Amino acid sequence: MESNLLFYDELQRCRIVLCAMVGVCLAIIIIVTLLCTGLLDATSSDGDGREEELLEPPDMTRPPPPSKYTMGQFSRGAIVANGAPCADIANKILMKYGCAVDAAIAAMICDGVTCPQNMGIGGGFLMTVYLREQAKAYFLNARETAPGAAHFNMFNGRPLLSQIGE
Repeated sequence: MESNLLFYDELQRCRIVLCAMVGVCLAIIIIVTLLCTGLLDATSSDGDGREEELLEPPDMTRPPPPSKYTMGQFSRGAIVANGAPCADIANKILMKYGCAVDAAIAAMICDGVTCPQNMGIGGGFLMTVYLREQAKAYFLNARETAPGAAHFNMFNGRPLLSQIGE
């Protein structure tokens, strides 16, 4: 009889722990969803009162319109990212006296949320870093490279090899 009570107590503890874990996981999912949708909603305006359509593909038959961002010389820095929301986040980091590395990390985290297909293992980047103390600009080229066995004609006559492999 006593062993049945111990088993019942252990079963109750397992249920409580399982319910707590499920609750925490659901809370994390809800928080991440709210943060992601809040990020997209907060950055969907182009600043002149008009709301842009999110996720609307561009018309590929016409040249793209000019960027809404101004060209020129900037005193604190310039940001380029996969999308305007990520560039804006990185720009805010710089405006709050963050460094270029802080801004780059913020842009990459944002890109990981908004453009996950462009992030992950095997990705590369290009970065120009200007060091004011040295009055020099450095360029980092960390682009992906093809394997040593790759050659120019490796997919001629066999286009599916690039997707399926041998």
